[in-house]
Amino acid sequence: MKILGLQVQNFKRIKAINIHPKGNMVVLSGRNGQGKSSAIDSIWAALGGESGKEIPIPIRVGQARADIRLDLGEVVVTRSWTDNDKSYLKVEGKDGVAMKSPQTLLDGWVSDLTFDPLEFSRQDANAQRKMLINVSNLDTNALAELDLKRQRHYDDRTMVNRELRDAESALSSLPHVENPPSEEISVSDTARKLQEVQSQNSACERDRLEWVSIGEQIETLQQKKQSISAKWNAYPVNENNDLEEELILLIANAEIQNNSFRLYQQRLVAEKKFMSKQSESALLTTGIEQVDSEKIRIMTSAQMPMQGLTMDENGVFFNGTPFKQLSSAEQLRIASAIAMAKKSDLRILLIKDGSLMDEQSMEMLHAMAAEHDYQIWLEKVDSSGNVGIVIEEGEVVKEN
Repeated sequence: MKILGLQVQNFKRIKAINIHPKGNMVVLSGRNGQGKSSAIDSIWAALGGESGKEIPIPIRVGQARADIRLDLGEVVVTRSWTDNDKSYLKVEGKDGVAMKSPQTLLDGWVSDLTFDPLEFSRQDANAQRKMLINVSNLDTNALAELDLKRQRHYDDRTMVNRELRDAESALSSLPHVENPPSEEISVSDTARKLQEVQSQNSACERDRLEWVSIGEQIETLQQKKQSISAKWNAYPVNENNDLEEELILLIANAEIQNNSFRLYQQRLVAEKKFMSKQSESALLTTGIEQVDSEKIRIMTSAQMPMQGLTMDENGVFFNGTPFKQLSSAEQLRIASAIAMAKKSDLRILLIKDGSLMDEQSMEMLHAMAAEHDYQIWLEKVDSSGNVGIVIEEGEVVKEN
């Protein structure tokens, strides 16, 4: 559907206009403040329903009523205001029969009407990407699931990387242990052995002294001497002396060896944790890369409005060049192609600030409108009176 007729009375700056457009391009021209924007806004207000409240004073100053009649061929939309806060809507079919729930019918068209190619060019990369997704045959549910999956991976990796940094810090705080001992020394066990050896040595010494004393009584105590001599000969005197020195040295060095052993064990635990977190982080990074690759695959398989048009997480590109780096003419052509790719029964584009476009851009836009069977309503500041439908003081004064 396109606009076959637009009749407006006392809406904003409009006194009365009656436009029956010819062709695919409708240019509303004139000086600033004459009603061009009001004419564009009247189309939006007629269809916009609740969004019409964005116009705080729809009724022209000094008047009691405002009316808009929009002939779309299949239907005729009439919206009136007798109070600036309330509007009255009627939608009729070709046969003149009023339709039920008229605003519900119109709401499906409104979002399509709001697309302004020039406004698209001024949006940030993320907003442009979302608009392109809406007009392409992308599986938005799959993209949403991938976004959630990627966010989970990202959040998990953030936490793991925090733990990885802690593990790395803990590892770096521990010195390397050269030739680490194989086990800890039990000081209590070694001290017990030392006590046993010292006890044996003390007993041995006591027996030796007793043997000397008994020697003086050798004749009377020969039997006892022989018994004690046999027992004394059984003592490993030299071996125990060496063992005693060894155990004393072992106890003296036990703390050094044990500290070295414990430090080595701590480092083994720290290295194991570091490697585990490093592996976990790498696995999550791989998961993120796989999600990104799947999203790129889905995006590159989309049916784009123009050949050479692509997108990724960073925005929209044309032949590999970011949208913002394209010329104004290329941006307008691409944005218009995206707008015209929207599957809508209402084949209308409303463009404000048309004065920013040069003659070449206007011709290109006109050709695209004809190619895609679209109707473009564009306002352009012009004081020559020789461009499009000229509006002065809220009325049409000339049609070029």
